Amino acid sequence: MIRITDLVTNEVTEVNDIVDYSKDITHPIHLTAVQPSKNDIVIIHLITGIPIDDLNDALDIDEQPRVEDELDEEPSFIKLVLRIPAVGESEILGIQKETTYPMIIYLMEQKVLTIQPDFAPISLRRKKKKGKSAAFDEATQATLRILENVVNSYEAAVDVIDRTLDVVEANIFQTSFRYQSSMKKVFQLARSGTYLDAALNGNLNALRRMARLSIYRDQPEVQEKFEDLIIDLTQQQELLVIYKKLIENSIDGFASIVSNNQNNLLKLLASISLILTIPTTLSSLYGMNVLLPFQENPLAFWIIIGISVLMIVPTLILLRRLTLL
Repeated sequence: MIRITDLVTNEVTEVNDIVDYSKDITHPIHLTAVQPSKNDIVIIHLITGIPIDDLNDALDIDEQPRVEDELDEEPSFIKLVLRIPAVGESEILGIQKETTYPMIIYLMEQKVLTIQPDFAPISLRRKKKKGKSAAFDEATQATLRILENVVNSYEAAVDVIDRTLDVVEANIFQTSFRYQSSMKKVFQLARSGTYLDAALNGNLNALRRMARLSIYRDQPEVQEKFEDLIIDLTQQQELLVIYKKLIENSIDGFASIVSNNQNNLLKLLASISLILTIPTTLSSLYGMNVLLPFQENPLAFWIIIGISVLMIVPTLILLRRLTLL
């Protein structure tokens, strides 16, 4: 399904077939295609004139952030490819295969087109700011709103990592029964952080190139907005670096705890083996077919048990002092 928003009147039209689209629209429009079908691609081509092959390429889930300047072609457009994080805690924590997905923005003279996946849609609602009037055209405003929402989506994704990391760290250092599930989340967080960091790097490079395009170079207000967006993305990138280090510390802490627990277990087993060696040695001696003390005594069994206990007690005391038990 394709949604067309009139950027002047804010009227929204849903287009399921080319006959639903009125070519008499003279205002700038914003076309949104979420997980477009082949029929949607044809409709977008008829509305915008963008080649079908180019639109089909935009559906590749492995598309990397970049800017393509096609202003000298017919139709003329700028193609901006960004990576956006999957929305929701379950997707970021690895239930979905991918952590980030491509969103493609086509900028034309009177049209803005966005193509994005169905499972990670970016909200494109207009944000009203009191006391500030627009200093640039509707298409540019729509583009900047899209970029603002992309930045906000990264802030939400980083918040998920922050909240989850706090819970995971508490589980790791409080009880051993949650080690397995906690460490699984830690590795999922590390994987998600790597994907988000790579996507942020690509998006930052794409935004910097967008800001240098000739159509925006002489617009100070637009340049200021791009600078703000770049600063916001850079801050999220710096937070991700911090969280990645915290994740590494959690993994190191987990390894230390496991190693310490293994050492304690080995010390306990060694101590138990030492204690059991005493009665085992005595029973072995009395199992030999030779003359032995007390062998004629009817209380020989209890005498041997008493001797074993008398030897075990000081051994236990010594092991306690050595903190081996």
